[in-house]
Amino acid sequence: MRRWSFVALRLVVGLGFVEHGYAKLARGPAHFAAIVDAMGLPVPHALAWATTIVELAGGIAMMLGAFVAPAAIALAGVMLTAIVSVHLPYGFSSVRLTALDGAGAHFGPVGYELPLLYVVTLAAIAFGGARPLSIDGWRARRRCGRATIALHTRDRAELLPLFRLADDSDAAIASYLARGDVLVARDDRTTVGHVQMIEDGEAWELKSLAVVDARRGAGVGRALVRAGIAHARARGAPRIVVSTATTDTRLIHFYQRLGFRIARIERDAFTPVAGYPPDLGVDGVPVRDRVWFDLDGQEVPCS
Repeated sequence: MRRWSFVALRLVVGLGFVEHGYAKLARGPAHFAAIVDAMGLPVPHALAWATTIVELAGGIAMMLGAFVAPAAIALAGVMLTAIVSVHLPYGFSSVRLTALDGAGAHFGPVGYELPLLYVVTLAAIAFGGARPLSIDGWRARRRCGRATIALHTRDRAELLPLFRLADDSDAAIASYLARGDVLVARDDRTTVGHVQMIEDGEAWELKSLAVVDARRGAGVGRALVRAGIAHARARGAPRIVVSTATTDTRLIHFYQRLGFRIARIERDAFTPVAGYPPDLGVDGVPVRDRVWFDLDGQEVPCS
C-alpha cells in the first residue's frame, strides 16, 4: 500500500499542473506574460511560455511516472516562485471565505497553503520514486538484467547499512556477518543490494537479503535470489532454506512466488535476548515468531 500511494499522489498532482498549464495556454501566453510582468520578473514573455510548458510537460510526466525527479524539481521551482512572488504576503491560508450570497461564494486573497502543499508532495514523489504503473518503474525493471551481481570480496563492514535493512538486531548481524559468501548487485558502480548464502550442513541458508528502497520493485531482489541459489547449487547445495518474521507478509509472499514452501514455524525467535527491541512490531502486531521456507531443485527466473 505504501508503494501504491505514490500513484495517487502522482495522478492528482500531475492533473493539477496540466489543468493550470492548459488554462494558461487557452487564455494565451500573452495574458499570463502581463501577470508575470506585474510580478516584476524579467523577460515576462519567455517566463510565461516556460511556465506553461513546464506545467503541461511536467504534469504529464508526473501522471505517466516518467522522469519524476527532474519533473518534480522543475514544477517545485514554479510553485516556489509563485509563493515568493504572489502568495507570501497573504499568509498561510489559501481558502478565505468572505461571503456567501445569491451569486455564490466569495473568497479573499489566496495564501501559500496550497502551493506549499504542492511543493511538499513533489518532494515526497522525488525522493520516493515513481513506484508502480510508471515509465520510470518499467525502465528500472529493464535494468534488472543489466545489474552486475558479483561476489563481494572487500570489507563487509561497508555493507552494514544493507544488512540493517534486513535485520533489526545488530547483535544478530554481528553473529553472522563474516560467515558464508555475500553477493552484491551494483548499478552504475553503486551497490543497490546484497544476498548472503551460508552453508549449514546439507542445506545452504539464504541468511540476509536487502535492496535499497529506490530499487525495490525493479527485479533486483529476484535477481539476487537467483544468483544466490546458483552460487549455492554450483557448490553442491541440494536444498536452500530461508526465514523471515511471520509478520512480514511482503517477504512471505515474495519467497512463495519464487517457489519456496513453508517448512516450519520457530516460536519466540525475535526476543530481547537475541538483540531485538522489546516493542518491535508491524502494524500493531508484535514481531515474535519466524517462518522457515525451503526450496528443493528449483531455479528462480529474473522476470
